Amino acid sequence: MNLYPDVIQTPGEKAQAVLMNVPGLETWQDLGVGPVRDLFQQDGRAFAIAGTTFYELFSDASNLNRGTVVVDNEPGSICSNGRGGLQLLIATGRKGYTFNLATNTFAQIADVDFPANARAVAYLDGFGLVITTGGQFFISALNNFTSWAAADVASRSRGSDLWEMLVVQPPLVWLFGNLTTEIWYNNGNATFPFGPVQGVFVDEGIAVPYSVASIGGTLIWLSANRAGHRQVVAAPNYTPTVLSTPAVAKAIQGYGTISDAVGFSYEEAGHLFYVLTFPTAKATWVYDITTKQWHERGAWNANDGTYEAHPGRCHCLAFGHHLLGSRTDGKIYRQSLSLHSFAGATRRWLRRPPHVADELVELFHNELTLDMEVGVGLTSGQGQMPQVQLRWSDDGGRTYGNEHSETSGPQGAYKTRVVWDRLGAARDRVYEFSGSDPVSTVLIDAHLDIRKGRH
Repeated sequence: MNLYPDVIQTPGEKAQAVLMNVPGLETWQDLGVGPVRDLFQQDGRAFAIAGTTFYELFSDASNLNRGTVVVDNEPGSICSNGRGGLQLLIATGRKGYTFNLATNTFAQIADVDFPANARAVAYLDGFGLVITTGGQFFISALNNFTSWAAADVASRSRGSDLWEMLVVQPPLVWLFGNLTTEIWYNNGNATFPFGPVQGVFVDEGIAVPYSVASIGGTLIWLSANRAGHRQVVAAPNYTPTVLSTPAVAKAIQGYGTISDAVGFSYEEAGHLFYVLTFPTAKATWVYDITTKQWHERGAWNANDGTYEAHPGRCHCLAFGHHLLGSRTDGKIYRQSLSLHSFAGATRRWLRRPPHVADELVELFHNELTLDMEVGVGLTSGQGQMPQVQLRWSDDGGRTYGNEHSETSGPQGAYKTRVVWDRLGAARDRVYEFSGSDPVSTVLIDAHLDIRKGRH
């Protein structure tokens, strides 16, 4: 929890991988009303949808109200036709809007042929693309998001399940049904210029429309199929590959509500991350494409001693910052590996290694040493003497005992050893390490001195 694996590239190092703190957050600006339902950046300009307002964001962390939108509980959607049309196309609250990048004018689309119940928008080859909640696929006039024709629409014919989401992965349009997926492209047809790629039909749909994200040349999403499976998949070559481990899939299957799941992606420090949050289930799962490893992220609720979902809901890279929109209010966060709290809230990390057992022989645990980055204490306040808590379970991880604290040392104490001794005996033990000080945390290895006892 709040740690991700990083592979060591240097030959001969004592560890092949370490566990690093996930990035922290600081409030970059507060739009007042939220949640932040989408962030978008292109050509040096950035925009946000929050509450009933469409904002332009500026590099000095200021903003400008550019227009009023209909609010709903789902994410918004923004795309641009760039230099060809100098427009943004916006879908939120099932309505469509445009923003003229040359004149800075914002308006709801007045064309009566603009589709009702617009869910998401995208752009490809000069056309604005819209998917509706009714499962229809519409296109705009060429390089003009304000002009729409009633005849410029397509419906499913190759599959019977409803289209739920549309995502562009140039030069292709992915049309996700709730059980299957079609992939279309610009075929130049005079009547309707998009059609399906022949011979390609993906027998895997999307479980939650807003779970899909694009990263590293592929799409990742929470899938659904006729067998009832809910698993995270990627499809770099039209054939879905399962990314979720059985443990991750089991966790997701156990959530009472998944319909509010939202996914986004970003790249940082050479890692490609897909972030999937389940707000109702209070869980955030993250897949690292670079290492092919999963980890969890969560905000610590000290009042009830549980983790909640990560604060971020959407992401864009703007003005040299990773910006995250809040899922609960109007805050926009700056995310960075150099930050060590979640905008002032505790970023509590936790690591539970595998069971320590030897065919149920009684084992005497003499000394446990945690090899970690030490000497990183702060000069003042919380974190001057960073604490690491250790507790353990002797009943297979069902219940845990009291915490036992050791320090990783004040600033500059680079020879500090994090050691616990006289840890008793057990036939099957699970250890748990945790910490909550706002300092850098790198876990390298652990060494346990054990003596065998009787059967």
